[in-house]
Amino acid sequence: VQVDPRDNRTTYTGFQFGNMFRLDRTGAGRSTRITPRHELGERPLRFNWQTPIWLSQHVPDVLYLGSNKVHRSLDQGATWEAFSDDLTHGGRPGDVPYGTLTSIHESPLEFGLVAAGSDDGNLWVTEDGGRTWQERRVGAGTELWVSRVELSGHDRNRILVALNGYRWDHFDSYVYLSEDLGRTWQRIGTDLPAEPVNVAKEDPANPDILYVGTDAGLYISLDRGQSFHGFRGQAADTEDPGLDHSASAMMPNAPVHDLVVQARDKDLVVGTHGRSIWIADVAHVQQLTADVLASDLHVFNPDTTTHRESWGDLGYTWSDPPEPEVDIVFVAARAGEARVRVLDEEDERLWEGSHTARAGLNYVTYTLVSDRALTEEQEPGDATDAFYLVPGEYVVEVRLNGATERVPLVVNAGPPPRSRARKKTP
Repeated sequence: VQVDPRDNRTTYTGFQFGNMFRLDRTGAGRSTRITPRHELGERPLRFNWQTPIWLSQHVPDVLYLGSNKVHRSLDQGATWEAFSDDLTHGGRPGDVPYGTLTSIHESPLEFGLVAAGSDDGNLWVTEDGGRTWQERRVGAGTELWVSRVELSGHDRNRILVALNGYRWDHFDSYVYLSEDLGRTWQRIGTDLPAEPVNVAKEDPANPDILYVGTDAGLYISLDRGQSFHGFRGQAADTEDPGLDHSASAMMPNAPVHDLVVQARDKDLVVGTHGRSIWIADVAHVQQLTADVLASDLHVFNPDTTTHRESWGDLGYTWSDPPEPEVDIVFVAARAGEARVRVLDEEDERLWEGSHTARAGLNYVTYTLVSDRALTEEQEPGDATDAFYLVPGEYVVEVRLNGATERVPLVVNAGPPPRSRARKKTP
């Protein structure tokens, strides 16, 4: 699926073997078939079960689609031109088309710089808008399925490629990186488990972060593929007051078939073969630079919060009372018992809690409670019986394994309170 970013309504999608459509997702809901067709006298085109399609980020009227050739449309799929010759080894007899393109990607940095991979191990690159194509063999001439090719958004000459060999009983993970547009290759992810790789993606904000989806789960590299780690999430395991005790959802060991990072909101969106969507906030992951990872303890600045007079009050509804939350996020070099404190401007303690820290990224969800009233007029929430931080500037302090880090926490003033009597719970 590709969506026109100019209106979020024009969508390109389809079903097996190249049956592609342009959808108008307005009230009219028009559907226009846009599948390219072979020329008179040519052999019919071969389309993969999962036909690759790519909408140009530079000119969103330009659409690329793969059969055994790359096709390009300059008018949203109304007309097509052959953007390449046959880029495969040719068709083979069988139950489904073979000798088809499986992945197409245009460089985020340069219009017309396009790469395409096939189900029979071919990889091709054009630097001149399709006038000429160069073959770039990957993996010592293997004919494994090119499950994904991606041109870097950070370096024009960098290409990330995933190969999948389960159809030939090759169950190793094959991920390759090139820094010279595919002339030479380095195999990365050699510490990944023996699981067929379906997708490999580069983070749009941090060039050292790579994500890989296999038939058994999701993995991340923070050093451009030199090492990978399982990426499943973290469940809360604390019972301290002031912390959110609800366990976070954990990414299951499911086949991951697609990944995309929503750059604006810094969300990693994961599509599994079980037709589920998982979303992970990677804003802090993107900040895991070499300097941060080398420190014993690093605490990120918490998000600024806007104060509400209704915090902890039941009000006139039967719903749960509103309670604030802010994530206190830190990176630990080693596991240990962390002490987290919130202090006022006079360095007086307002709240303190503990957290069993793991080596790596840790999240502590603090509900902005205070051990005492902060003004003479302040009353506790009538449903929670807790005092909350008032507008002002505070300090978050984290102590772990002999290291101490402090960062500011800001609570902005909110709208003035409504004039109403507070409803007390029985």
